[in-house]
Amino acid sequence: MRLRSFPWLVLIQMAALAVLLAVILDVLLVLLLTEVGLLRSLILPWLTFSPPITQFLVGAGVGALTVDLFERLHPETRLTAGLLWALVLCVAICLGLRTLFPLPRFLVGLDYAQFVGLLVGISYRGQRYWR
Repeated sequence: MRLRSFPWLVLIQMAALAVLLAVILDVLLVLLLTEVGLLRSLILPWLTFSPPITQFLVGAGVGALTVDLFERLHPETRLTAGLLWALVLCVAICLGLRTLFPLPRFLVGLDYAQFVGLLVGISYRGQRYWR
């Protein structure tokens, strides 16, 4: 499949939807942690215990969510290895654009650990399409 023939609009839409869902969950988590003291004392030590591992797991979750959304919402489009790489690019662009908005950021962003997690999440969830 050639680069020009990729369904770029669909890829960007799926990446944006996955990042939007992750950002909504991130903002809700921030609001819950600031409002509920008991929740803060229970969850915050676990999330800040090892930030790179937490960021890696969040990235893997966003990547797996993106592939899952793509499979469910566009079953007519056959995923290939090239499309999965293009999906990585689209999600990275959406995560980069997310930094332009003044929303509270706790877990969802674009750093090295999260990018590696994103690669692992997309690769793991889309491993049957790599052939």
